[in-house]
Amino acid sequence: MVVGSFGNGRATLDGGTGSAILVENAGGVIVENLIVRGEGRPANTGSGVRVINTLPGGVKLSFIRIRGIDAAGFGRAGIFVGGLATDGKQSGFEDVRVEDCGVHNNVFYGILIGGPWDDDHSETVMSGPQESGLRPGYTNRNVYIGNCRAWRNEGDPDYRKNHSGNGILVADTDGAVIEHCVAWENGRLCTKAPGGPCGIWTAGSNRVTIQHCESFRNHTGPDTPDGDGFDLDGGVTNSVVQYNYSHDNDGVGFLLCSYKGAPHEWRNNIVRFNISDNDGRARQANIAIAFSTDEPELADAELYNNTVLVEPAAEGNLPVVVRLEGRIRRARFRNNFFEATSGCALVDNRTDGSGLRFEGNAYWTDAGPVRFLWAGNEYTSLEAWRNATGQEILAGKPVGLIADPHLTLFGRGMVVGDPRRLPALPAYRLLPNSPLVGAGVDLQPLDTGKQDFFGNPTSEHTRMGIGGCIRPLPPAGNR
Repeated sequence: MVVGSFGNGRATLDGGTGSAILVENAGGVIVENLIVRGEGRPANTGSGVRVINTLPGGVKLSFIRIRGIDAAGFGRAGIFVGGLATDGKQSGFEDVRVEDCGVHNNVFYGILIGGPWDDDHSETVMSGPQESGLRPGYTNRNVYIGNCRAWRNEGDPDYRKNHSGNGILVADTDGAVIEHCVAWENGRLCTKAPGGPCGIWTAGSNRVTIQHCESFRNHTGPDTPDGDGFDLDGGVTNSVVQYNYSHDNDGVGFLLCSYKGAPHEWRNNIVRFNISDNDGRARQANIAIAFSTDEPELADAELYNNTVLVEPAAEGNLPVVVRLEGRIRRARFRNNFFEATSGCALVDNRTDGSGLRFEGNAYWTDAGPVRFLWAGNEYTSLEAWRNATGQEILAGKPVGLIADPHLTLFGRGMVVGDPRRLPALPAYRLLPNSPLVGAGVDLQPLDTGKQDFFGNPTSEHTRMGIGGCIRPLPPAGNR
């Protein structure tokens, strides 16, 4: 079945106060080349394209294609694909592709892939029945979201139970890729809620890759957390966030967190070769990279070769580069470059530190001493922090360094807009005289992927550089 425009241009479908397109209990569906419009908040309560499976028994319907859609003015999502089985089983979809879509000026989500607890925004997303404990399986399988744009999905100021105003969320899914997508200026109207919005994220899912995306100027309300760039949230396993550019968000650039009642364990996730610049703009969420969990632990996280820079926000709050709190088991930070300006702290650890390893990272501040906050103590030199905590020691030898990175320049609000052009970003590249060149620790036996942020192949480097760029620019005469 094909629902689309024929002839010249794209037809416009008016959803009024409901959904513009509803596909129920069907696979083998293509929805393409349409403009869909709703009446906006508060009148509209539907989605632009709503594809649902209500069949009992955990049935997976196959082959959904949504492409070339422009969706705006809907109370739930611009595009929603998910299982809403009447018996509560995980009936859903597999082989789903959402491509070349623009979703904007919706309320709760731009794009949502999820399950029965995701669609009803009167409940906490992915909370499910907490008394039942961890759940087996997933509602959806094998999802691809590519070349999509999510902007000004601003949220509902009257909804106070949890977050609203998200760009792209994949939840309750086994196997997904989100790539070449952009999310910006989402979440502004999410106010006084216990959970806040995010540009691009996943929750309660397994084997998700988020790559080659840009998330910037996402917001949150004055009394609400988050407003993040990217997030691996509760119940995420075996997932990777790589080659992404986060900047100028109210909240955390890269968030790793869980919560009580999450549907799965949080474990075995990787954050690598990303850039975060000038994130943590809001007082309530002033961090560039954050680990946070209230009850379940975060286990087996690898963060390496990221470039992260923070500076004070206009209202005077002092962000930190990395904050760690809650129960964390085995998290390693290696070969990252962390820069903090004007008194901002580089590391703020609020755990006992037993599950953490920092090895081979480079640190820098533009003025005054470096600041490491660790289990209630403050250290103003790398040596003092190393000697007191055992961090930045590998095989009995000191590693890590304090160094001016000698980068080409900082982005400072630089918007790329087209994620396929991220490797051409002129900022954050190593100059030939950078002390970060070849200064990283050996990451073997990790599979470090095929490239760094700028497309330089990792296979050519037996000793990795530090930060998101591993190869310096050639001398000026050889460019």
